[in-house]
Amino acid sequence: MKKKDLDGLLWMLFSRWTLFGLWVLPFGACDRNATDPTVLSGAVFVTTEPVTDITMGAAVLNGCVRTESCEGVVGFLLSASPHLFLEEARVLLSSEIDEQGRFSVWVRALSPSTTYYCRAFLRQSDRLVRVGDILSFTTVELAFTDLGLGVKWANVNLPAGDYWDDCSPSDDGGYYAWGETGTKSRYLWDNYRLRTRYRGGDGMLTLTPEDDVASVRLGDQWRLPTRDDWQELSDTRDNPDYRWTWKMVDGHPGWEVVFLLTGNEVFFPAAGHRYDVTVYDADAGGAYWSSSLDENNPDYAYCLFFDAEKVDGRYLEERCVGCSVRPVC
Repeated sequence: MKKKDLDGLLWMLFSRWTLFGLWVLPFGACDRNATDPTVLSGAVFVTTEPVTDITMGAAVLNGCVRTESCEGVVGFLLSASPHLFLEEARVLLSSEIDEQGRFSVWVRALSPSTTYYCRAFLRQSDRLVRVGDILSFTTVELAFTDLGLGVKWANVNLPAGDYWDDCSPSDDGGYYAWGETGTKSRYLWDNYRLRTRYRGGDGMLTLTPEDDVASVRLGDQWRLPTRDDWQELSDTRDNPDYRWTWKMVDGHPGWEVVFLLTGNEVFFPAAGHRYDVTVYDADAGGAYWSSSLDENNPDYAYCLFFDAEKVDGRYLEERCVGCSVRPVC
């Protein structure tokens, strides 16, 4: 980053707190009307130390202040961009600093398998901001299981939010309309984002990466299963190399699929599906989107549907309905 760009970034960051809706932690006196601050970069005064406790969706950022006076506000800039642009960076303030000048912030809502960049800072006065070097770290990848099929299956459903470390194989996850990349409070045709797309006549019968929530949330190596992927999985019910068991896992019912040749297993919780504001068939059945549109009626797309008795890998559901998402790679 050029020094001119950094000067502009830090002037906006530390003189216009209201842009972020932040409040200054009581770590020392600080004039919020700072103008024309002097920026002294480098590791002489502030050090960005290695990131620790990295998981799928969280990490601990560490910094150290090496100066006689520790009055000021300390924290970190965090971004998935190495340039730490202001509009992309998260501002994370630390409330404590120890006798050795070290401070940390536990940050959550990170994405799996993603490289992030962080930089420690100390704002000592209204005209003096000191920053450390930029360090990078990569979060742990989303765990997957090889069932001996054409794709590998994620071990968890896609969550509604960004707290990946709260996910377990038995969690229902979020509900997504077909082709939408976020959850919402109501699932109706009236608020369905893709009403005018994927209408059959445009030749688009499979979700593109920008409309595939697994790709958007996890990167290009991940996607929704196709209709054929779900059919291949459901066909293993008749294969002696596989065992399907309807069971309870952590209080959640669903299907456990075990590849007997390796012992690898995947659990699909019965999360039901959501229409308007109501969740139907929770704990009784499941509906998991594919990326494949119905060729005959573009109001429908294929999904895996199951209950405790049957499994259908080519079930058709209205696209506006909220269903579960299980990524594959």
